[in-house]
Amino acid sequence: FNPDDADLLYNLGYLAEEQGRNREAFDYYSKALENVQDEEFEAELLDALVRLRTITNTNDGKSEEKAEDIIFLVDKQLKLLNRTLSRGRK
Repeated sequence: FNPDDADLLYNLGYLAEEQGRNREAFDYYSKALENVQDEEFEAELLDALVRLRTITNTNDGKSEEKAEDIIFLVDKQLKLLNRTLSRGRK
């Protein structure tokens, strides 16, 4: 059992999302994204995170936490875009 395994973390996130535990799912997907090696899987994780960020974007008094989530997502999306664009230039 590897607690940093991206596939395992994704599956835990998926289960949490299916059960309506969106914050927990977001955290699992985020951790998976930190450990992912495959760009297609990375894009899938980013899609899940954006979807969850939209769902959980309510006024619950956690604006600082949400800002950190948004910064995290934008950073990961920009890195993926940069890698994709640099591959196209070769």
